Amino acid sequence: SVEVHQTPSAVFSRPGENVQLFCQHQKTDYTLMLWYQKPQGETALKVIGNLYHKNPTIESSYEKHFNMSGDLGGGGPKNASLNMFNLRRPQDSAVYFCAASYAQCCRFPCLHYKNLLSVTVSLDYTEATPPSHLH
Repeated sequence: SVEVHQTPSAVFSRPGENVQLFCQHQKTDYTLMLWYQKPQGETALKVIGNLYHKNPTIESSYEKHFNMSGDLGGGGPKNASLNMFNLRRPQDSAVYFCAASYAQCCRFPCLHYKNLLSVTVSLDYTEATPPSHLH
């Protein structure tokens, strides 16, 4: 088995801000990291995409505001990040999952749901009061 660590555990962000989530594990032959989204009020996980070694593949519905980076090759610890930009859509407030997998070739679509960890990202739509200036 593999222990996957995802940070931060929760994020509170304002619309228009960027968020970065990290996923890390020590299993040297697990060179595939997968990311999923579970929007509020929905039960199904949606595939955002995956990172294989240094090569991201992102589903078309996420391409504008999401990307992935990291290096899952070599013999050391595996680190990857999910980068989300200009979050504005209500469905961006969601629980995000990462999973690590051994990369394999499949004849049929594969489902990668093992070792899932989650982080909740919440967008705060309230108006912010600017800080007071000290004189």
